[in-house]
Amino acid sequence: QQASPLLLGKVGVFSQCYAAYQPESTTHCLLLQFCSFPSHFSASALWDLETGKQKTVFLNHVADCMCLSLSPDMNSFVSGACDSLAKLWDIRDGQCKQTFQGHTSDINAISFYPSGNAIVTGSDDCTCKMYDIRADQEVISYQDAALNSGVTSLDLSASGRLIFAGDDDFNCNIWDSIKGEKVGELKEKKKGLSWREC
Repeated sequence: QQASPLLLGKVGVFSQCYAAYQPESTTHCLLLQFCSFPSHFSASALWDLETGKQKTVFLNHVADCMCLSLSPDMNSFVSGACDSLAKLWDIRDGQCKQTFQGHTSDINAISFYPSGNAIVTGSDDCTCKMYDIRADQEVISYQDAALNSGVTSLDLSASGRLIFAGDDDFNCNIWDSIKGEKVGELKEKKKGLSWREC
């Protein structure tokens, strides 16, 4: 079967994408995060890769969407946006299930905790935060008064114990996710390179 090079429908400027496989429907899909979407301020959208047609548009943010992360079971995803909010979405029904507050500026990076029960966000307010999905609240904030650069990317170790957060100063700060302490830092000495992807 030959793959189609086109996704049908109105497409805006997208900032991130994930391939998603839905076992119950045996469908291969592509989840795209848009920071500029026609007729909407911002959105995420799901495409069926076999037909090339748009299946679902996820609307609820009121500013540009910057990042997303797919849950381990691929039934949900979280998004972060310039409205300072993180949102949990159900891919199956297209609804926003939870909204997480606490940041004071754009959320540029977001990731599920390996267990799928929590998320970690990184923001232009120079902090990272962990939110417990089951408790529906922030559980810890990772911040250091000496840091004055926004977080542009983040990733977690396989166990979830370490958080790697890249920032605008071309550094990657390493946090202990449980203790909330900064345990290391990777510095980039060459100008023109950045820790955009930890």
